Amino acid sequence: MCIAGSGRVSLIRKAVQLVEREISKTQTVLMDAVEDALEGTLDTIYTKYIDRFHGPEEHRPDLALLVGAKAEETQVLFKSEERVTNRVDDYEVIGTGGPLVQYIVETLTLPGGYRKSLSGAKLVALYALKAARDYDVWSGRETSLKVLHNDGTIETASNEEIRSGEEYFEDLFTAMHGAVLIAPDDSLTGKEFLEFAISQHFEVAMKDFRQRELERRKKNERIAKLRTKQKSTPK
Repeated sequence: MCIAGSGRVSLIRKAVQLVEREISKTQTVLMDAVEDALEGTLDTIYTKYIDRFHGPEEHRPDLALLVGAKAEETQVLFKSEERVTNRVDDYEVIGTGGPLVQYIVETLTLPGGYRKSLSGAKLVALYALKAARDYDVWSGRETSLKVLHNDGTIETASNEEIRSGEEYFEDLFTAMHGAVLIAPDDSLTGKEFLEFAISQHFEVAMKDFRQRELERRKKNERIAKLRTKQKSTPK
């Protein structure tokens, strides 16, 4: 399972603890059991902590969960709304930065297009989360990216990968800014205009990113080989 939350950090942590506790009680974990554990956790938190709150409505704590789970050879994404969880068919966002993230995802991807490329989906997610952090004061300070693979393993992106993805979009949009500025320039026409736009902006940004990613992957492969060798060496 991968769990993300919005709202009070203390309530998110409590939710994770309760879900883990409920799941650990089940010997054979089925998707219905996961859903029951989520709704049971939400009911406990709302009953014990949120519904008992007395004070201004704007200070009332809230909690929303976005949960990716794998069981029964299937993967399901759940989104909570108060005590209820619903299964999501495509993708979903939560939190105050959600509308901005949703706009970016819809702008940068064709319908279903990001499903064809995991690396592309990760890039879009990294940029969208960075934008939410930059423009929404209530969004978190740092990005954490996890991928739940079909075989049930969970991949955690390194700080280096996250930073590289964020920098790529900074370079790309800087290039786009330059392209917008030269668009109305009558001194550049036809093929000359197109060559300038490509060679001076987007091509450079994309090549730099690809080179950084290649170096990062090679470095990770060397580290993985070294760790495997250390484990296999008799002590």
